[in-house]
Amino acid sequence: MIMANSTPVFEVIKFSVWFFILILIAILSDVVLHQFGLVWIGRYFGLAGSLIIVMSFVYSMRKRGLIKQGNIRKLLYYHEIACWTGSLFVLIHAGVHFSAIIPWIAVAMILMNLASGFVGLYLLKESGQMLSVLEAEYQANGLSVEEIKDKLFWESLTYSLMKKWKKFHLPIAFMLLITALIHIVSILFFINEY
Repeated sequence: MIMANSTPVFEVIKFSVWFFILILIAILSDVVLHQFGLVWIGRYFGLAGSLIIVMSFVYSMRKRGLIKQGNIRKLLYYHEIACWTGSLFVLIHAGVHFSAIIPWIAVAMILMNLASGFVGLYLLKESGQMLSVLEAEYQANGLSVEEIKDKLFWESLTYSLMKKWKKFHLPIAFMLLITALIHIVSILFFINEY
């Protein structure tokens, strides 16, 4: 439910804070692992994070009708939590010491995927709700249809543009999958060098 002080700007700030916290926790975790000589544990965070992210796709499968069971709203909530948690684990795994281009690309894909998921999760949902609330408020204040259209022009335009977010989120998720697979295969192929 949209709150009176909830605006797209507020949502962007809220997401930015969570995004910053995610990166900060990943960096601090990596520092702690290095401090206590437990860097090897970070390798397993990558596997755990990847599995958590893969499990989050139950929502996508349910949404597309590939599976029939499960409450779509609960699965969306799980998808959001699992993607953040899995991404945190993968970022801890990556640490701040990348030794090849594929890990850099994978981390960039994770961060872009989280950001594009945010557009769908917060901005699109909240903007749509805010448009409805503002329109009802303007109608209650006796504004004409034309006056309401004029007042909501920029919000409506922004909302229409944001509805196209899946065109970015899905390809980025696919590229993340590809880079993760390349990373995993290269690790398995070169396992004797570690």
